[in-house]
Amino acid sequence: MSDSPTPNTPPTVSRRMAGPIRIFQGDDVSQLAELNLAVELAQQEHGGGRPRLGGEHPDVTAARQAYEDFAREAIARTVLIRVGAMKPTEWFDLLAEHPPREITRDDGLVYIHPSDQEFGANITTLRKPLLEACIVEPKLHPDHLAEFLESLAPGDYMKVVYAAFEINRAEGSDPKDVLPSSVSALSDET
Repeated sequence: MSDSPTPNTPPTVSRRMAGPIRIFQGDDVSQLAELNLAVELAQQEHGGGRPRLGGEHPDVTAARQAYEDFAREAIARTVLIRVGAMKPTEWFDLLAEHPPREITRDDGLVYIHPSDQEFGANITTLRKPLLEACIVEPKLHPDHLAEFLESLAPGDYMKVVYAAFEINRAEGSDPKDVLPSSVSALSDET
């Protein structure tokens, strides 16, 4: 018995998903940067980061341990966001509903607003409906989703926008691109 679809049944493809986007809380990122700097300074002060006979200097070990402990705590507090691709007709309809802004110069030359060039759409009006359509996790009621998105820092918000845009725009990857070469070579031989 074959697993291939019957002539009357079209094959299905599961929704493409982007890897989780990790959103750190409060000033965790800046504290991690400070702790990382403390490790680097300790390394410079005690041998330029070169390993010592018998291990690293206790100050370096202590700084590294402080960084690792805080990193574990910070990662445990992060919020993970996952975005999934839209159906092609929904994606192209959304782009059509949000055409890029055109700017007419004094000499009559028309060009696309610089913020819209990368997206091929009006990024100002596209962002909200794009995220509403693409955010898969956390699963939130639309009212709560809007509140959640407003709580993000602008940089984190745009990180999610870019991920949602890219999952819809990018071509699917070839599984051979992520397989170890030994597995890829085996599949090429068949």
